[in-house]
Amino acid sequence: MRLEVVFIPVVRPLFRGGRLGLEARMATTLGELEKPLGFRLVLGEAVVDREGALRMAQWVAGAQPDLLVLGLVTFATGETLEPLLSLPVPKLLWALPEAWEGGPLPQNALCGLNLALSLPSLQPPAKWAYGPPHGEGLGPALEATLKALRGLRVLRSARLLWIGGPAPGFTAFVELPRTGARVEEVSLEDLFLAFDLVPEREVAEALGLWD
Repeated sequence: MRLEVVFIPVVRPLFRGGRLGLEARMATTLGELEKPLGFRLVLGEAVVDREGALRMAQWVAGAQPDLLVLGLVTFATGETLEPLLSLPVPKLLWALPEAWEGGPLPQNALCGLNLALSLPSLQPPAKWAYGPPHGEGLGPALEATLKALRGLRVLRSARLLWIGGPAPGFTAFVELPRTGARVEEVSLEDLFLAFDLVPEREVAEALGLWD
């Protein structure tokens, strides 16, 4: 099942790490994982300010991808992150470790990741990953996320048969699935009637298959 994944990096130019071209390496890594993990990659524009975030959020809302990978190359404040975090689209927030050690933090992406996950505007479901811009740093988290999304797609298109309804007093089982699955309800009386209408010859043939 081929899913569509949109990648949008967030890079604030005031951080030295924003001038290392790390977002391009992240995009290359996603491209290398595209075929092995069976998804279609769509690249968005790098977000450097709130205006760019609003523009990309509008574009993603129209595209309705299966997954938005938000690449946190550097730290970003809430007003830059919120337009993308508030989208009702499954998200994977991928933050990069520091490109080098010593001196002032060139990126501070981990701090940006913590901030993003704490914002009340973040719409679930959302998963996070922290690792370098190569497949070993992202692959496992992305693979698990894609498997979950494929399962969700199956549930959304599923057709379920509910026979008899909940037992008296089991009110917790009255609620129907909220994944989008279609539920068809059949009473026990209708089930027993259907049993009675099956010819005995067909029942015998079916039972014979178990011999």
